[in-house]
Amino acid sequence: MDKPDIIIFIPVGTSLIGNSADNIQNRWNTKASNDPALESFKNQIIQDCELKNDLLEKPHCAEISSLYLFIKECEDEIKNKKVLVYLLNALDNADCAEMVKTLIKKDTYLRKPVKSIWEVESEKLENLVPKDKGKFELLKDELFDFIQKKIPENYEGDIFINITGGYKGLIPYITIMGILLGNHVKIFYRYESSREIVFLEALPLAFDLFEWRDCRSMLLPFFLGDVLSLGQKETLFKGLSKTKLEGLINVGNGYTVNGIGELIRRKYDKKKGVDISEFGKGAILTDRFTESGGRYKSILLQECIPKWRHLSTGDHIPETVEHGRGHIQRLLELANQLLNSIDLKLSDEQLFVLICSIWLHDIGHTGDYFTFQGKEGVFRKNGYPDSKDRYYCFDNPEKVRKFHNFLSYELIMKEKEKKFLFPSDFTADTKGCELLNSIAFAALYHRKKMPVHLDSPQDDVVYEDEIKVTKGIKNLEENKEVIKGFGIVVGLLRFLDGCENQEERAGGRAGGLNYYEVNKWVLDRQSQAMKEYDCKRYKNIIDFKEKQKGYFKDHQLIENVFIVGEDGTSYDRLFVYGNKNGNDNTLGIYFKVKDNLDDNDGRERLEKNNLKPTLDEFLKVETLLPFNVLFFTIEKNKNRTEKKQILITSEQNKKPEEWNLDYKTITN
Repeated sequence: MDKPDIIIFIPVGTSLIGNSADNIQNRWNTKASNDPALESFKNQIIQDCELKNDLLEKPHCAEISSLYLFIKECEDEIKNKKVLVYLLNALDNADCAEMVKTLIKKDTYLRKPVKSIWEVESEKLENLVPKDKGKFELLKDELFDFIQKKIPENYEGDIFINITGGYKGLIPYITIMGILLGNHVKIFYRYESSREIVFLEALPLAFDLFEWRDCRSMLLPFFLGDVLSLGQKETLFKGLSKTKLEGLINVGNGYTVNGIGELIRRKYDKKKGVDISEFGKGAILTDRFTESGGRYKSILLQECIPKWRHLSTGDHIPETVEHGRGHIQRLLELANQLLNSIDLKLSDEQLFVLICSIWLHDIGHTGDYFTFQGKEGVFRKNGYPDSKDRYYCFDNPEKVRKFHNFLSYELIMKEKEKKFLFPSDFTADTKGCELLNSIAFAALYHRKKMPVHLDSPQDDVVYEDEIKVTKGIKNLEENKEVIKGFGIVVGLLRFLDGCENQEERAGGRAGGLNYYEVNKWVLDRQSQAMKEYDCKRYKNIIDFKEKQKGYFKDHQLIENVFIVGEDGTSYDRLFVYGNKNGNDNTLGIYFKVKDNLDDNDGRERLEKNNLKPTLDEFLKVETLLPFNVLFFTIEKNKNRTEKKQILITSEQNKKPEEWNLDYKTITN
């Protein structure tokens, strides 16, 4: 049959036998599989059904009677249509399914609508064995996979699922599947002796999309086949243990994603950034607070995050890759993966500062100015150490980009007076002020040009030729200007920020370089309209955006980044970075590279502008962090997904782009 107009899925049970005469039931139940009388039993049952005038009475079965009522009710919809019926049955009731198939195909039996063409296929589900717990637990995966494969790509016809017959344990799964497939799927049911069928309403309860969005990065590695070891997958799976999403993973089958997970992923990828926001509610990491840290969790979820989600509004430099809500989401995801992978227990104060600084470190993109701190300050005006002037950036996107960490610091420190970002009762007490200082300093020091430690005041660092920085991250902690353990928090922020180079920052798959092109078109149009008044200002913005195009191309080379602990076997130990600290924890940083990386230019850009700078970021803060790292790419080579360790030789006195880089293919 060509592509059908209507597809009907019908689970088949054993009621055809159960509804037969007692003498046939008894002989059937005692028959051997090779009993020569088997065929005569089948023929007798079929003949009894055909002789019965009323298809709703015995010896007819649930599958037949419900299909009869369906045809009766939907006759106009079925006329002149091609109908394909799939009978889903267990191995031990294959004979029942074959008899149901024979009855459906008989032209004189169901009185099918005019000119409708019917095809019936009997399909065995290997795991439909209710008495075998292990097999039955795998049934949902087999069922979802089967149904998806039987629905043609871009199918526009009608799909019906008949849940009247079959095993009761199958009904919840096939009902959920029907709801998930969408509005063009209709589910119907006949209750016992009723002479009507009921169509189940398609309620909008298909899936908790919010939970999927919050945990999407924890799910990602399970979609990558055998790239990770079972031990790594087990560790990642623990991160899903408090969510409903653990039911999407087949633990006993090598931690693979089941059929419903595959279906939801495809639907989500198709819709994200188009019809729905791809980002969760921002509560990631908050479940890591201890009981005594409940106040911090409450402040974040009830007072702060609902406002912070909108902080990138009015960004002065939208020309750059994304620094707003999406960037924050991905940093929260990476932090969650990292903390889930190693034995690193942050205090409630450290966790609070980390979460806040992830949300607030880039709010300087909407800032106008920052204030020099004079001779005693942490940063001074180069050449004018006493200055406490304001330094304005709002009219120059390049300045905003260079100094956005100072602008973020300024905006956060204003909280002591304004009380906008945090509730007033938080900033009023001493502890709140200490935490606020730490958050502001974390934002200030999140860029890699800011020093980790200065041995003496004479070691001032000159920042972008205009500012002298007089203290490093460790100096702040030594002077007790920040919370205890501040160095780890800032080290994490800087390292994670350095890892976050992936295509969503450049508009994602749905947008791609179109994001760049559309924004440039808007600015070109504005410049043209304003040329008589303010042409120069708009021209500068367009020129700045032109420089950013390379960043968009670079980010699009990496589909996703994720972090997972390494189990110490499948990698080259010579390229474990950070070993000199004697750390036991080792993390793998995985870059899922764009499929079919086009040319040598793409490979060169990937290495020069993404992989080497990420290692450089780690090396800048490795003394602050209690773990070592390895770097891997995941690349598609023909039909095989390969895991490759990145081997980078970081040479002293050379810039990262001049370092040597090689790959080693790893087999788990």
